[in-house]
Amino acid sequence: MTSSGNVRAFLINLDERPDRLRQSTERLARAGITAERISAHTPASARAMGIRPTAPGYAPGNLGCVASHLEVYQRVVDEGIERALVLEDDVLPGVRFRQRLIRSLAELPDDFALFQAGWVDLDPLHRRGVSSLARSVLGTFVPGADHRIAAPFRFGTHAYVVTPFFARHALEHFRSPHLPIDDLITDHSTCAPLRGRCWVSLPSLALQDDSPSNITARREVEGFPTWRRWIA
Repeated sequence: MTSSGNVRAFLINLDERPDRLRQSTERLARAGITAERISAHTPASARAMGIRPTAPGYAPGNLGCVASHLEVYQRVVDEGIERALVLEDDVLPGVRFRQRLIRSLAELPDDFALFQAGWVDLDPLHRRGVSSLARSVLGTFVPGADHRIAAPFRFGTHAYVVTPFFARHALEHFRSPHLPIDDLITDHSTCAPLRGRCWVSLPSLALQDDSPSNITARREVEGFPTWRRWIA
């Protein structure tokens, strides 16, 4: 992430999906963001890292996803990165994403551990969900009206910022997953020592593309419709 102080951006992408890498890189470039690519893990490479699920029937794709995010967290700890923007290759940056993210981070308390910039409303027909979607996608928000709340992590790991405090916690506790990565983060964000240190953007600053998921065997569609002409 260029010209944004001390934030480094990382983009998780499978080697077999150069199409998604190209699309996401172009979208991020239009938003003024340069991200370092992280080669996403497969289930086999996740197991080689020593990551073992503890839940019966744990989806192999989820295992690779957890491993990929843990690799970013390891980079944060090893390289002393103060703030890392974690992105997945289905991210759709909203209008003025970079500027709004910088402003949000500047207004967070110094001891924040995690900031979720992008999330998916699981009840999009709800009035508040539709309102948030419209503000984020169509850009009909009033500058300065964005706000942040201290709240549990929501559905979606396509755009969030981590600190070394969170990265160390995750590296200690996420290596034997029983839930997908976003559910793991949600669970831990409600408990000590992360309780009260996880913040969420309202509205969401980034959405997910509607391309098929690489996580599930059925390659289900994730996120909202693309609405590409409205994306910055």
